[in-house]
Amino acid sequence: MDEAEHFLGSQPEKTKTILQESGMSSSSADALLRDNQFALYLDQALVIAMKDEAQWMISNNRTAEKDIPDFAEYIYIYGLKAVHPEAVNVIK
Repeated sequence: MDEAEHFLGSQPEKTKTILQESGMSSSSADALLRDNQFALYLDQALVIAMKDEAQWMISNNRTAEKDIPDFAEYIYIYGLKAVHPEAVNVIK
């Protein structure tokens, strides 16, 4: 993923070509690359969003689970920090 982030930033024309080869139109590829910021990161907001989504699923009977898992327990923070330390901001 770290290599993909670097590729996106350093090779925008090649990225556009790959998108077009996968079936995306030139204008859609341009819009995708222009309108989005691609970065490898993991922060607390994602963990909170996952908890909120789990709560919604439980409240709306979308799962048989009754307890919200501690999603931070499933994330190997040290491995992520070894690859891209500045991109990890999760409270464990």
